[in-house]
Amino acid sequence: MWGLASKFRPINLTTGLTFRHWDPVQVGLTLDGLKNGALDIADIRRRTGLPALDRRQQCVEKAQLAADGEAKNRQLHTLAVQAVERYRSKTPMETALQGDPLFGLTQVRIENVADELRAQMDAQKIVR
Repeated sequence: MWGLASKFRPINLTTGLTFRHWDPVQVGLTLDGLKNGALDIADIRRRTGLPALDRRQQCVEKAQLAADGEAKNRQLHTLAVQAVERYRSKTPMETALQGDPLFGLTQVRIENVADELRAQMDAQKIVR
C-alpha cells in the first residue's frame, strides 16, 4: 500500500494573536493552515489504475452525486411525512384493534405498512 501513497511537501502557515487586555487573563487565537504542495491527483490515479479525470469531469460528477443525494433526501422526507400522517390518522377503532389479543390482524396490517415504508426508505440509501 505504501507504493500508492502520495508524495509529500507540506506547506504549513501558522499565525497567532494574544489579547492581554483583561490582565491577568489572556485570550489567544491561533490559525493554522496546511497544504500538500506535492500532491498530484493525476499521478495517484495513474498508479492506482483509475482513469484520469479533468477538473470539468470531476465537477460534473460531484454535481450529479449532489443532485442524486438531494432527490433521495426529498423522497425520504416524503416517506417520513407519509409515516407521520398514517400514525396521526389512526382511528380510535384501529387503535383498539391494534391490541386485539384474539386475532391480531390489525397489528399484522400495521407491521406490513411499516415494512413497506422501511423498504422504500432503504431504497433511497446512498451507496458509495
